[in-house]
Amino acid sequence: MGLGLREEILVLHSFIFHERTKHIEIDCHFVRQHVMRNTIQLQPISTLDQPADIFTKAHLPGRFRELVSKVNLSRSSLIKFEGGMLDTHY
Repeated sequence: MGLGLREEILVLHSFIFHERTKHIEIDCHFVRQHVMRNTIQLQPISTLDQPADIFTKAHLPGRFRELVSKVNLSRSSLIKFEGGMLDTHY
């Protein structure tokens, strides 16, 4: 189970790593150093403004099209499976 953004921000500000955060690698340490130096500031982002959700969650067609436009995907890059068969005619 992953952490929410608020929890991740708290972990970045804390030197204490919990058991479920062992997967954090160099990128987290890099970000933490910049947070501590005040060279970057982390802010929560609304779920509605998270284009990366297209890769991690199921969406209704309208929301899917909106996210596709935000991440600049073209129709030719989309693949659809129908009845266990690969259909590239989305």
